Amino acid sequence: KKIDSYVERILYSEYLKTLTEGISVTDAEAAAYYEEHKNEFMAPEKIKVKHILVKTEEEAANIKAELDKGADWDELAKKYSTDKNNAARGGDLGYISRGRMVKEFDEVAFNLEVGKISSPVKTQFGYHLIKMEDKKAAELQTLEQVDKQVRNKLLGAKREQKMEEMRKGLQDKYHVVVNWDKIDEIKIGSGAPGAMPPGQGAMPVKMEPQPRVVKPEP
Repeated sequence: KKIDSYVERILYSEYLKTLTEGISVTDAEAAAYYEEHKNEFMAPEKIKVKHILVKTEEEAANIKAELDKGADWDELAKKYSTDKNNAARGGDLGYISRGRMVKEFDEVAFNLEVGKISSPVKTQFGYHLIKMEDKKAAELQTLEQVDKQVRNKLLGAKREQKMEEMRKGLQDKYHVVVNWDKIDEIKIGSGAPGAMPPGQGAMPVKMEPQPRVVKPEP
C-alpha cells in the first residue's frame, strides 16, 4: 500500500510538471519583482564573535582578569572553554545574526564594540566571555545575489496560476456535487482494500466544508 501511494505521488508530480512545461521567468520579470519587494531581500545585521564558556562566574572572572593582563585569547579558549565544538578555534562562532544564540548572549554581544571583551555573561549553558571581532550592518542584497530565489518564487506562482486555470476549466466543464456529510468517511490509502494488522488501518481524514458546484453536463 505504501509503495502504491508513493508511486501515485511520483506520477502526480510528473503530471504536474508536464502541465507546467514551458513556464519560465524573464529577466525583466525578475528585476521588476526585486524592485517592488526589496524589503524581502534585506540581509540582517551580523557580528563575528568568539566566546569562552565555563561553568562558574568565578572561573569566568579569573579568565577575564588574565585577558586584561594581556593573555592570549585563543590559548585561554583552548585551555578553559567547555564548548568543545569551537574551543580549538579560539571559541570562534563566525558571523551570527540575532536569534542564533540565546537572548542573554545576544543582548551583550550585539552591543559590544569591535575588539572589546565582555564581562561574564550568564546563560542556561554557563558563563560566557564574549569577544567582538567584526560587525556587518544590515544591507540590501543585490539582484545578482538573490536571482535564483526570485526566479523560484515567481516560477512557483506561475505554476500555481496555471493549475488554478486548469481547475477552473474542469469546474466549468463538470458540475460536481460534494457530499460533505460523507467526507469524514474518506480514508487515506490506495488500491483495493486488503487485510491489515489490527490498528494499522487507514485513518479518517478531517476536512472542513467548503462551497462547491455540482453535476456533469448531459
